[in-house]
Amino acid sequence: MNEAQVWAMIVGTIAVFFTLAGLITSWFTRLLKAEMASLHARFEGIDHRFEGIDQQFESFRAEVSAKLETTNTKLTHLDRDVQALTKRVFHRPE
Repeated sequence: MNEAQVWAMIVGTIAVFFTLAGLITSWFTRLLKAEMASLHARFEGIDHRFEGIDQQFESFRAEVSAKLETTNTKLTHLDRDVQALTKRVFHRPE
């Protein structure tokens, strides 16, 4: 092989190398985009699950709040009744 043929082989090898590098890069980019889309869909599903859990907690919070309000009302009435009984038993007008 003469010098021109060697340089032609070198240039051809380099061209094949860069072509393969470009192809592999584009395939890898497509693969990453597909995986990111898959992950995005999974996270959307998880977000919907958390929204359901948030709604359940809000419902639970409202229920507990209502029960606490009822208990508070009952305690207020009980306190009023105890004060009335105390005034009657100890005959202290206030």
